[in-house]
Amino acid sequence: ESRLMIMEIQQLEDEIIGLEQASSIYNSNVQKYQNFIKEKDILVNKIVITPYHNTICLNCNQVCHERCSLTETTEVGEKVLQRCAVIGSNGKCTVCKAHCSFDNHYHDRKLITPVHRTLKAIANDIQTRSLAAKENKEKVDMKCETVQETKKLIEDALNEQYNKVKESCYRIKQTCKGFNVVEELYIFINLLKIDCNSLNSQSVIR
Repeated sequence: ESRLMIMEIQQLEDEIIGLEQASSIYNSNVQKYQNFIKEKDILVNKIVITPYHNTICLNCNQVCHERCSLTETTEVGEKVLQRCAVIGSNGKCTVCKAHCSFDNHYHDRKLITPVHRTLKAIANDIQTRSLAAKENKEKVDMKCETVQETKKLIEDALNEQYNKVKESCYRIKQTCKGFNVVEELYIFINLLKIDCNSLNSQSVIR
């Protein structure tokens, strides 16, 4: 039974080595694919609610006149907007880059402020590979941990058997004066040496 346990420990040791190598490869892939992540700077509109109304262009989505003093109207293109301070005599807005007509404007109680945002951009296929590599690494690490725990249990059981053999030899020596314990152990040790010749793991051989 001890010999079988030793061989099983060797198999587990080989499996651990393979899993650790696979984990290292997956980790390298995770790091490699992360280099494909690019940062992209974009402008987004930040909305701030105000207690007062402002003149806003529907086309440009911007505040053309903050704190407009005209009677508030939420309807787009109301004629009252022609008298807004930013609307010229020709009915065109002096703030809009395209000089939009007054009938594209309305009142609303908000401010629209463009702010910069940084986004991480990554190609879909690269992202898929990165996630797959990360997932595979986690699976391999988990399996490696399980195998190591199994190996530890077998090693503990083997040590327990060793202690039992040692104790049994001592009892036999005390009760059976004519029994050659040394010779029996020598035969067993030779069998173990034969098994050790096929082992690769130094931890198992020790």
